[in-house]
Parts: sequence; C-alpha cells; structure tokens
Amino acid sequence: MNRNFKVVFSKARGALMVVNEATSSVQAKGTKTVIAAAVAALSLGAGVASAAQTFTDVTLDAGDSLTVTSKDGTSVYAPAGTVTGTTNATSDNTNKTFAATGDTLDTGAKVYLNGGELVLTGTTTDAVVKADDAANNKTTSGTITLNSVASAGKGTEVSYSAIEGGTFSKLDLNLNVFNAATGGTAGNVSIGNVANDLKIKEGTLKTGTIEGSSTAANKVSGTATITGKNLEFGVATGTVGDNKEPSATNPGSAYDFDNAADVKLDVTAAETVKFNKGTITNAGTMTVTGESGVFVGNQDLTVGKQVTIANTGDLIFTDTTKVDFNADYTATAGHLVIKSAANTIYGNITADSLKFGAANTDLAKETNQVVITATNSGKNTIKYGSTVDVKALTVEDAATTINGTLKAAATAVTDKTTAGLTVVDTIGTTGKKQYAAVSLGDITVGSAASGAQGNTSFTLTNQAENAVEASSLTVVKNSTTANTFALNAGKFSVGKLTNQGKVTLTDGEEFTLTGEGANASGAEITLASSKEYASLVVAEGASLQNQGDITGTDNTKGKIKVSGTLTNLPKIEAVGGNKAVDAGTITAAAVEVDGVLSTALDTATYDVAETTINTAGELQTSLNAILDPTNATATTPKDALEIANTINLEGKITTAAGAEVQYYIVNATDGAFTIKEADKTFNTVQVKAGAFATDDADVTLSVLEVKETGTATVDSGTLNVTTLKTAATTNTVTVEDGTLATSLTGLGLKYTDSGFAPADATTAGAGKVANKSIVLKTSSLLDLDLGSVTEVTSAQLSGLTGLVSDDTKGLIDIGATKIKDVEAKIEGGKIAYTELSSIAGVTNDTIKSVTVTKVGESISGKDAIYGTIEQEDEAVASKDFTISDLSLTLTGTGNLVSYTNTTDGKKVPTLSTIKFSTADSELVTTGEGAQIGQVGDSDQNGSLYVKSGDLTANGSVTINSLEVESGAKLSIADDKDGNGYAVTTGDASNEATALISGELAAANSDVTFGSTAMASYDADGAVSSFGYVNKVTGKLAAKTLTLKGDTLVAQGGTVEAGKLDATGKTVFVGDSASAGSLSVGELTAGSIYADPTWKEDGSAAAVSLVAVKKAAATGASVEADRSSIVSVGTNDVAAGTAAFAKTGFTLAKTDAAKKEYSINTKTVNSVVYAEGLQYAGNVHAGNDNANVSIGANSMLLIDATKVDATGEKSVFVQGVSMAENSVLYVDNVKNGDKISLTATTQRDSIKADLVHEGDLLMGANEDKFTDGVLEFGMHDKADVVDKLGNVAGLDAIYGMYENGENVGNTNAQFFRDLMSSQTSSAYDSAAGEWNFQTLRTTLNDVAAIGATTGAQAVTMDAVNQMADTVAARTSILTQRAQGVNVWGDVNGGRFEGKKVMDGAGYSSDIYAGTLGADYQFANGAVLGAALTIGTADTDSKGTTAKTSMDSDLVGFSVYGSKTFADIWNVAGDIGYLQASNDVTESGYGFGDFSEDVNAFTLGVRGEVLTKAGSVNIVPHLGLRYTRLSTDSVKAGFNTEIDDQNIFQMPVGVTVSADFETSGWTIAPKFDLSVVPTFGDKDADLKLGITGVSASDDLSVRVINSNPVQATLGVSATNGAWGFGLNYKLGVGSDDRMNNSFNANVRYAF
Repeated sequence: MNRNFKVVFSKARGALMVVNEATSSVQAKGTKTVIAAAVAALSLGAGVASAAQTFTDVTLDAGDSLTVTSKDGTSVYAPAGTVTGTTNATSDNTNKTFAATGDTLDTGAKVYLNGGELVLTGTTTDAVVKADDAANNKTTSGTITLNSVASAGKGTEVSYSAIEGGTFSKLDLNLNVFNAATGGTAGNVSIGNVANDLKIKEGTLKTGTIEGSSTAANKVSGTATITGKNLEFGVATGTVGDNKEPSATNPGSAYDFDNAADVKLDVTAAETVKFNKGTITNAGTMTVTGESGVFVGNQDLTVGKQVTIANTGDLIFTDTTKVDFNADYTATAGHLVIKSAANTIYGNITADSLKFGAANTDLAKETNQVVITATNSGKNTIKYGSTVDVKALTVEDAATTINGTLKAAATAVTDKTTAGLTVVDTIGTTGKKQYAAVSLGDITVGSAASGAQGNTSFTLTNQAENAVEASSLTVVKNSTTANTFALNAGKFSVGKLTNQGKVTLTDGEEFTLTGEGANASGAEITLASSKEYASLVVAEGASLQNQGDITGTDNTKGKIKVSGTLTNLPKIEAVGGNKAVDAGTITAAAVEVDGVLSTALDTATYDVAETTINTAGELQTSLNAILDPTNATATTPKDALEIANTINLEGKITTAAGAEVQYYIVNATDGAFTIKEADKTFNTVQVKAGAFATDDADVTLSVLEVKETGTATVDSGTLNVTTLKTAATTNTVTVEDGTLATSLTGLGLKYTDSGFAPADATTAGAGKVANKSIVLKTSSLLDLDLGSVTEVTSAQLSGLTGLVSDDTKGLIDIGATKIKDVEAKIEGGKIAYTELSSIAGVTNDTIKSVTVTKVGESISGKDAIYGTIEQEDEAVASKDFTISDLSLTLTGTGNLVSYTNTTDGKKVPTLSTIKFSTADSELVTTGEGAQIGQVGDSDQNGSLYVKSGDLTANGSVTINSLEVESGAKLSIADDKDGNGYAVTTGDASNEATALISGELAAANSDVTFGSTAMASYDADGAVSSFGYVNKVTGKLAAKTLTLKGDTLVAQGGTVEAGKLDATGKTVFVGDSASAGSLSVGELTAGSIYADPTWKEDGSAAAVSLVAVKKAAATGASVEADRSSIVSVGTNDVAAGTAAFAKTGFTLAKTDAAKKEYSINTKTVNSVVYAEGLQYAGNVHAGNDNANVSIGANSMLLIDATKVDATGEKSVFVQGVSMAENSVLYVDNVKNGDKISLTATTQRDSIKADLVHEGDLLMGANEDKFTDGVLEFGMHDKADVVDKLGNVAGLDAIYGMYENGENVGNTNAQFFRDLMSSQTSSAYDSAAGEWNFQTLRTTLNDVAAIGATTGAQAVTMDAVNQMADTVAARTSILTQRAQGVNVWGDVNGGRFEGKKVMDGAGYSSDIYAGTLGADYQFANGAVLGAALTIGTADTDSKGTTAKTSMDSDLVGFSVYGSKTFADIWNVAGDIGYLQASNDVTESGYGFGDFSEDVNAFTLGVRGEVLTKAGSVNIVPHLGLRYTRLSTDSVKAGFNTEIDDQNIFQMPVGVTVSADFETSGWTIAPKFDLSVVPTFGDKDADLKLGITGVSASDDLSVRVINSNPVQATLGVSATNGAWGFGLNYKLGVGSDDRMNNSFNANVRYAF
C-alpha cells in the first residue's frame, strides 16, 4: 500500500502540482481534507474503480486550481490541490473532493474563487465564476486564466462569457493568445459578457502569448478581450475635508493592466469603462472602447486621477460620447490616442509630440506620441489644473479649448487643414477666477515641403485674460494658395514673425510682436476695424519689416501701436533677372508711435488717416516735396516733407541722416499737422490744405506760410514765428488761449512817422499778413516785438489791429513800446478806465501793471491785462464788478478789485464782488499777496485762473471753473465766525471745472466741484481716458469736499478733506503714470479707487496713499488696487505706510496667473491697513466684491494695538472675505488677543495666509479664523519642544510671548524675528516649512555667546601664564643670589580650544610682559612681587555667533618660597588679573559689547629635588584656586554669568642639568605635567531679555579637564645676570592646543 500510494501520489503531483507529501499541502487544510485527497489519489493509482461525480459548485481555495481542457469535444477537468464542492447527487449533499479523472462540472455550475485559479485552455465553460455576494458577506478573490492553444499554425479561440456580472474584490486575469505566422490563424481569448456589469476592485489583468507564437514582424496577432456592459477597475482613494486630503481609512485599491508586447488587448464596454486606481502598463496594442456600437445616454470613459500609465506600445481610449482623462502621462515611446466627441484632459501630459486631430489609421506611421481626436464635430478640453507640455504640437482641427496650461516648444498647422485653438479662463467652485496659460513656441502655419498646396488656416480664439505666447510665428506661402493665421479674440504675443501668407486680426484683439518680424512681399496683415484700440502692436525692443501689406482695408479702419520699430520697406527695383519688388504698404485709421516708424509718406505707400508720434516716438522718412520750386515742373531735389494726412507730433520726424526735418508742406484736406506738448524748432511750415496746429507746445518757426485752403491754430503754449505769411483773410492763424509771437518785420510791416506801413520788398525776413487773418480768441496774445520802436500813438495802432479779425477777443502785446498819449494820462501809476478805450485790444508793459480807476460795474469788450482795478467811490456796503465775456488778467498785489466805501463820510477801501456775465468770462491773477472779495454768484458763470503768485479770496467762490497753476496758491479766507467761505464750480459735463496743479488752501471751507464728467472705460473695464474729469495734481485742503463727477488725484497731488461726498462717483488716486494721496475724515458717499501703475520690471513706480477715518455703511467704498496703500479707521495716510514698512513685504506686481503668490514672493499688489473700531464702509483690495473683500496677492494689515483686542468691538461692520493667497498680516499681536474682523456673522470667508510675529510659538484658533475671529494663543510648549528640542533660551522667549511682553519690545527684536516665519532665517518660504536644525543652532549659539567669546577661557589662560611665570621664580631649580633679584619675562603664544565649549571654541593670541622683584633671605626663603601687562586677540570657532575679542590684561602677584634641606621646596603665590574685553559679534549683527572678567588666584606648590649623577630630577605637586567673575553681557540675550571657582592640581616632573663653560652656567630643562581641573568648569549663564520677566539657564563648558603640558627650556647664568628661553606645549581634549614662548632676564644685586 505504501508503494502504491507513492506511485499514485507521484502522478497526482505531476498533474495537479499541489500536494508535496501525504500529510501536507501548499496551503494546509483540515486533516480530513488531506486524508480524503490521499485516499482519492490512492484509489486512482491503484486502479480502484470509483464513480464519476458531477459538481454543481466548486470552491477554489488558495493553492487550488481547476484546469479545463477539451478532448474530442468533451471538457476535461484537471484539479490541483484539493478542489471541493457539491455534487448533484440527491442522496448526498455533503462536501466532496473533485477528483482528477472523471469528475465534471454540471451545466451552469458555480465556481467560487477563494484564492484559487480557474484555467481555461483551448476551450470554454458555462460554469459561472461568482462575484461578491454582499448579502451574505462573501467576497471573491482569485485568478482566471484563459489560454489559447494552437495546432499546425492554427490557433483556437477561447471565450469565457459565463463570468457573473457584479463586483469582484480581487480578480487576477491572465489572457494568453496565440500569434500565428503569416497565413495562419491567430488564437484569441476573451472574457466577459456585454450584457453584464463588471467591477473589479483589485488585481492585475495580464496578457501574454502561448508557447509557439510567432514573433515575426508580419505575424497575425491574437487579441485578448475583456468586455461588459459597464467596466470598472480599481477603487479610488477616498478623500476627507474641503482640501480633499487622502483618506487614511479608505485607501482604495488598485487594479493593474499589464499588456505584453505583440498582444492586442481590447477593453470594451457597451456603456462605460472606468479606471479608478492602478497602473496601466502597455507594451503591445491596448484599445479601450466605451459605447461600442450602442449609444446609452451620455456615459463617460474615465481614466482616474490615481491611475499611472507606463506605455511603450499603442494605447487607445475611444468612445462615442466622451473621454475624461484624469491621469498624468509621460510619453517615452509608443502612442497614446484619445478619441471621442468630447475629450476632457484633467491630468498632465508630457510628450515629445502631440497632435490635435485624427491619428493615422496605421499607427505605425503616426509620428506623434499623443493624438487627441474630437469626433463628430466634438471638442477637446484641457481643464484648469492640467498641464500639457510637449516639444512638438500639431494642430489639425479647431476642436480644442484650453482652460488650463498648454506649453509647446513648437506648433505646426499642417498643409490643407483648417485648425484652431480656443483659450478660456474659468471660474472655480469658490468663485475664484482660474487663469488659462498657453505658450505655443515656434508656430508654423502651412508646409514649405515640396507639393504642399496651402489653404491652411489657424485661428486662435483667446478669451482669457492673459496673452497667448509664442516664440515665433511663421505663415508659409505656397505656390497656389496663401496660408492664414487669424487672431479671432484676445491677446497674442509672439517673439518673431515671418509672414509670407496672411495674418488676420479681429476687433478688440491685440497681436503683439516682441522680437523681430517680417511681412514679406505679397503677404498681408489685416487689421481689426477698430481705430480706438490697436490690434497690431510692435512692442518696445521689437522690429517689424514690412514689404507686404498691413491694412485695415481703408484708412478709416484699424490701428497700429509702435513701441519698437516698424519699417515700411521701399520698392526694390529689378536687378539682373530678378523682378522688382513693390514697396510695403500701410493702410490704417491710426498709427501711434512710441518707438520708431520708418516709412515714406506718399499715400500709395502710407495711407493712414491719423499718425501720432508720442514723446519718445520717431518718424523716420524721406523728403518727398519741393518747397516753392522755381520751376513748376521740377521734381528734384526734394527739400521738404509733404504731409497728406493728420500727424500729431510730440516726438520727432527725421530723415535717414538722423536730422529732424525742417521744412514741411501741410497738404492734408480735412487733416492737420499738430505739434502737441513739445518744444520744437523748424525752419518752414507751409500750409496748403488742412491745418497746422500747436497744442500746449512751444514751437519756433522761421517761416509760417498759410495759403490756398490752409489754416493755422495755436491752442495754449506759444508759437514763435520769424516770418508770417497769410495769403488771404480766409487763411487764418487762430490763437486759442495761447500766444503767437513775432516781430514787426515778421508781419511784413515797418514803422514810419505816420504809423505802420508795409515793409520794403527787399527787407530780409519780411512776412506778409492779410488783413483780419489773425484771430485772437479769449485769453490769447499776439506778442509783437516792435524792435527799435520805443513809442507810438494810439491812432497809429490801427496798422496793427487791422491784421486781426473783427471778432478778436485777445490782445496785441507790444511789450516795452510805450503808447504816447496813454502814458500822458497815467498819474501815480493810475489811469482812468475811459482813457484806455482808444487802445482796446492792445496792451504793453505799462498797462499790464497800471491801476485802472473809475471803472464802472462791469468791464466788457476785448481782453485786458491790468495791475489792479479801482471802481468809483460809493457809499455802499458792497459793490459788484462784472467781467463780461472777456479774460481779465490782474498782475498786482494787495486788493485787486476794490472801491472806496464813503458811507458816513469815511473812506474805507473795500473789496468788490466779482461776477461774470458768461461761462467764458475769466479772471486771471499772477501777483504775490493778492486779495479779492467774493468771486461769482449763483449763476456760476466765468472762470478763476490763479496763474502764478498767491491769491486770497475773502468771500465765496462760485464759478464755472477754477484752475490753480503749478507753483501758485489760492487761499480761502474765513468769515467772521471762523468758517471758511465756500468754493463751488460749475456742472459742465464736457469740461473739467477744477484743475488744481498748485494749491487750494480751503481747510475751513466747503468745496464743491460740480463737473459731472466721468472717466471712460475700455472693454476690459479699465480706465481708458480721464477726459474732462476734475484733476488735482497739486494740493487741496477742504473741510468738506463734494464731487458731482469723477476726480483724478495724480502726479503727486494730495487732497485732505474732513468730509467727502462723491455720491455715485469715483475719486481716482493715481493713474497709469503717477500716484497721488487722499486723506478723508468721513466718506459719506462715493468710491475711492487707488490705482497707479507698475514699472516695466513690476516694481512700484509710485505708491498711491489713501486714508479714510470713517465711512457710511452704504454707498461708500474705497479700493486699493495696484501699488497702493489704503488706510481705514484713520485719516493719516502715513499710518498705513509706516505699518507696511514693518511687514517685510514690498509692493510689486504679483501675478497669480503666473503662480506667483505673496506668501512666497514677499510682494503684494495692494494693501489695506485698518485701525480703530467698526469701520462701516466697503473696502476692497484687488477685487471689487461687496462689503470688505481682499483679493489674491493683496494684504489686509492690522495693528493689534490700534484695534479692540478683546473681541468686543469689530474692526469692520461689513462682512469680510479674503481670497485664497491673500495675506492677513496682524502686527503687534500678543497672547490672548482676540480680534473680530466683522460685526457680521459669517463662515468660511477668510481664506487668507495669516502672518503675524511669533507664529512658531503662538497662533490663531483655526476654526474661528475662517469665520473672521482671530483668537491668539500659545502653542503647547510640549509640542514646541517636541519639534525644536529643549534649546537654550526657549523659556525666556516662550515666556515673553506667553506674558504678552513681545509687543513693542525692540530689545527682543532679534528673537521676535527669529520666531516669525516671515522674518526668520530658519524658515524656508519656498518650501513653506521651518528648518528646526537652523533654529536650534541659532538659539544655542546666541545663548552661549557669553561663553563662546572665550572671555573666561582666555582669562584663565592668562592667569595660568602669569602663574607659570611666578612659579619659575620660586622653583628649587631657579638660579638666584642672596639678596635682591630683579627680573623680567616676556610671554607670547597661541591658545586654542576649538571644541572646548560644547562643540564651539576659541583661538587666542596672548602676549604679556611681567616685571618682578624678589628678595632671597639667608635661610633660603624668597619673597617677591610682580606686575603683568598684556593683550589678547581672540576669535570664536565652531559657532554661528561669530565673535572677535580684543583684551587688555593687567595682573599683580605676590609670591614666596622656602627650601628645606636643599631638597624640599614649598612655594605659594596670590594674584589678581583683570581682563578688559571688547567684543564684536558679526554672525547675527549684535555688534559691539564688552565682557570684562576679573580673576583672583591663589596657588601652592611642593617640589623634591633628587639627583641622578649630574641630572636633577624634581617631581612636583601643586594646587591652584582661581575665582572668575564675569560682567553681564548684552548680545541677543541679557546674560548674567555666575562666578566660577576653579581648582587645578598640576602634577609633574622636571628634569634639568647644569653645565659650566667659559664662566657661564648653562641649565637645560624639560618638564612634563598633567593638570587635572575640577570645580566650576562650566560657565553658568542666566539668559534674559530686557522687558521680559521670564528667563532661562544654560551651562557651557569653558575650561578643559586634564590638559597635558610639556616645557622645554634653557637658562644661562654669568655672574649677576641670568637669561632664559622656554617653549611650552599644552594639549588636551576638544582640540586643545597651546603653543607659548617665554624669554626672561634677571639681575641679582
């Protein structure tokens, strides 16, 4: 039986591979099972017949397997291990063992996998592998293997569809196919049923090939398939909290795919396929298909976020409806294809190449590693948070939208495709904007390859805030059809442009060239139609060469902005066989130049309706006309520039030689050549058509000629003309609020005895002015230099006045030339008003300063300039003076307009009330110390212009407009009750009614600016123009300020208002070029918006400051935008600036779209500083949400000492919201402070980064923080110690914060900074974590400064040196004579203990000299004294608190000795040494301090002299006591150091010998000693901080324990003289090394 068992068992082992021995199995089962298996095997082996069994179910445990094969069409079952189950025998339902021969599975039998394996080889089965049974708490775990088989090159398919639908806890699938040779039949395998759902939580699907499979390139590959209705693999890790942290209790489970090379794997679902967690490893071809032939709703094919993909083959995800791709994918080889009607990329994709479009039907020929295909006119979406980063991007369709990030080194749009990309920002679930970012690298539209047909288009639709960027854009031109790049929306920025085809721009969009560009001949750039916004921008530093066409279709459409260089290239003539190339053309409504525009100005080449050359701009051109040719048909040489369309010039116009053009012909029908806000000097301007104009400019011309249909205008500023010619009355030169300056000759006149007459034709420079062709508007001058003409009569002036038009209001100013008959009427600087009627419209220097008397109640006619005006005397309390439709300038001081009140016979000079009859009437003042009365009335007519000087208004100012020029001042006086008079300006909407460039001092007055003008905004909501709004660029102070329209405070302007009412309007503080300041006591209504601009580098150009102490709860808001600090709860604009300066942050452009965040960069865009209680108004920073809202990268700054820190009263009344990446900075906070941000109940609205000092040791309650309540408390000290260790000084620092002693404690600033993440050297802001080792090192080293300076150690070294010197005088070996001995020693050496101070140490150079004297008595006793003076230079070692110390040493010793029996010697000494130590600490910037040490020392020593021949051997033993007293130290900590009592017991032996030679006694010696040291070797430090009650203790080792010393020396004596020289070496632990030298001399009397 035993033999038979073994034989049978051997057979069973070969077939089933389970049982090792008769008593065991791979995985142990019960004894009964093992025995049953043995019996079954025995009976089989012995040939004992047993009945075949049919099983209705089997269970495959771990180590079991059941293999199903086919023989002659019948299934053969081969179990391995012990397979048990239930048979269909009705009489016996007990568990049976499945035998190796004969037993079968019943139809539809159930297979329970419990760790075992079902193998189908070359056949299938209808047995059902059961899924999890949740109702009975049963799970499935095991393996299914499908093996194809092959015979004669023909494979057999294995398909298993009977697997139960449902969930499998763990299921490994092995799918092994047969790859046939060419002409053969592949053997496929498949599992699953299209009607059933299949969800597998954990396991691996692995494919392979069976033995004998072909590996040839042309093989017929087998396909492995898993299918179902809905397929789901893996279980994603659960998340907890709003931040979706991975769950510790729900880690999920992974299902992996491992597809072998040469295998096709199909994962096919009728509806959905979901990969939740796991790894997809693919080396073959893996196709994942959802909705395969069946459309069921809007189902998803989802690749989960927790899926890892390692692909070297072809991996295809395809679906009829949608593919969501959440995985990160890095392409190394093979292909990834994503294909559906809606592909959404949530993960990150990195590849060498990616294509948006259809993949090649033969993937072997597909050159892109990743292909994303939108089918059925669908779309692709790159979601926010996803980054697609590729080297080469190919775009073949227009289906892709980018919400996230797309980065490509190169982008190709292939031949004959219509392609595009759309870029869109999104809004997150929290309402925060999510910025898209796209960089396309080098873009090529079209193909230059041979045979390319063109007709390629690439449309970029950028609806995002940020520009799409590209390194270059090349639009290829093919032989047949042009290719096109179209910017359909948004901004596009490109480094290099090469356009041979078409670039098309759309309204509202901006194409910016930042590098070199070329628009080739035949190429076209089509501008957007808008003439307000530039669609083509040549950026600063960029250059665009145009040989093609840049066009807005005609000169009424399109605008170009040139900040770099735009060159419109000239025609290239035909040379040799080369054809001529036409000149480039530019056609547009407007071109604005801040850089260089180079072009000819003929309209065929440059047809632009309006060209603006700004201050920094330059127009480079060529002369194109002849100025007054002598031959009417002459075409050369060109000597002038003819202007055919409007040009506005602030910069310059030059020729190729670089010189500014001097000769101009204006021939611009309906256009103008305007010089704006610039100082220019030209030779000649000839105006044939259109207009020549100066606008607030100072221009000098040699010749101005106006003829044909031309005109000229001077608007503000001055036009100086040497020769003026006007051909006819219609060729007007109009002066509007400016000055036309010329001479008598310039007007073509001369002076004769009879008056003014035409100049001689031969007079050089003579002009010719048609009568009435000069028009002088109100407030304008014709400044006329009459040369040598010193005097004229009023009658003669008609020769001048005839040149000006009849409706002229302005003045002819003849300067110093006197008017004879007027001069005669002036008495005492005064003249009656009636005497001036004959010279109306003319003034001179005399009249401009004269006092005009007897003036009635009004003045009318032409403008006038006088000194002052005195009206007729009258017995009235008040008197009006009306300026009627003219500009009156008063240059005098004192009372400008007055009368004498003769009531009651008195003569009281009284200021008149000035009124205006029309809105255009004007009063101008220029004098110092000028006074006027009331100005204007309820009609609000007229203007007051304080041009220079200072003016005081002694009454209300109620006018249409007010202007105070820079440098001038208008003061508003107080009435008798101490209230300032009111100031009110008009309500015009088309002009500013208040321009304050100087100073308006109205601190006690109510000021109302009535203009209703408002700023203009562009499509993005940014201010495009301030137009006619009121402006303050100087200084304004008012008790109340009421604004009916918008107001700009800029260019350094300051406004201080006790109360501000700007209902429905905005006060802008700062503009795109400058900043301003606004202080308000109470904001009752309106908005304040602070928004200056950045510099090019993003730093703050200037900072706008706003302070509002109090604001209304509704209708009052203040916003801090770029580069601004807004303070609320105070009207001190400096308060916020001072508080912000302490934060360590700076104002600079911080762009969240570029992932720049304030907490890392230490920069913010804007600041709101709040103090006081319950500020009621709205406050915004970085956004304009309701209530109090602080946007990303902006700061809310609070000083805890200036708000209620008890939590009873809030900082704000309104709700407070702070966005993610905003900063909440709380200064001067202490333990126990409670700050309530808002009086409104709110939750989860504070998402800011909280910054406050001491955040390592204390913080705010996190739960309450998000709701706007800041409760500050200490972190548990045990937790701090756990992280930091029990470092030195922590008790003092922790106690400082715990007791609230940190606030305002400047003495503790170092530690306050160290404990604060924003200022600590131990905090890594980039990583957002503390470096506790750095912190430990810093604190330990700073705490130990009182010891690591080396003060105690160096003093001890000096004491030992002094003691050794004295010991040498008392030694038994010392040669001395009876009587008086005088001696001197010099000692020097380096003393080092580099690690003696608990790892730190010192190195010191000590030099000292000692002078001593002693007396030797006859009995051998010695008594002496010595004085030691020395110095030391010491550096610390091994500490970050680096110190250097300079020491002055002074010591005094008394010593004595007695020798007994010539062999015994006893010596003793007592001494005192003072070390005055000046220390400089450089490691942490503590600077200079002193640390003096005093030492008292007492020593005894015994010696015994023995001899060995001529050699003296002296053992010695000593004991020395030293007391060190160290002064307190203030360096970081205030350190008090306990006195140290140190004991030393030197033990050693000295060996010497005496030699006589030539009268000298020479005595060499050697000493070896060890010096055990005990006592207070540690310095006990008490660490404190000024103003802090807590302290800490620290002990630092400063003295070595057992140094060993060796001395080698020699002495020489000759008569009374003795000399000695010694070297001493001391070594010890902790890198102790002393090297010292001693030289001595002595003389015995």
